[in-house]
Amino acid sequence: SGTAIRRARRVTESSLSETRKLISDLRPTVLDDLGLLPAIRSYAESHLRPAETEVSVFARNLDGSFSPAMETAVFRIAQEAINNVRKHAGASRAKIALSVEDGVFSGEIADDGAGFRRHPGGAVGGTPGSGLGLQGMEERAVLLGGTLSVVSRIGEGTTVSFSIPLRRWQES
Repeated sequence: SGTAIRRARRVTESSLSETRKLISDLRPTVLDDLGLLPAIRSYAESHLRPAETEVSVFARNLDGSFSPAMETAVFRIAQEAINNVRKHAGASRAKIALSVEDGVFSGEIADDGAGFRRHPGGAVGGTPGSGLGLQGMEERAVLLGGTLSVVSRIGEGTTVSFSIPLRRWQES
């Protein structure tokens, strides 16, 4: 019957969508194509310029090679932070700074946008589930033995900072 066909089509479309998400959650091909820094720069420019957010990317001591796990985590953290700037900040400027110093990979994604208030339990602005992106960024850093912090002030912008020790992630 028509109802069964519609239901089957919905299930198929949903499964396809989930499969695409799982694939994209794996290592992004752009990392293999461009390398970590150019991939982040390209993603930031293509997502923030249309929102009229001027973006600058700085890097220090990023000449070494990093494990796929490290590159993927850093790219995904930056990607989520960039998406948050695009969707929520209304920022005129964003700055991304990445560096390696004393065996630690550090990064900072800062904007001059609207900022937000983070409530206990991680929710942002009181909307249920709105802290999931921030939580995902934290989990990626923690999985690699690192830390991530988010500092935001209403009307002054947001800064996402992370640091991940390199020692365990050089080889793999």
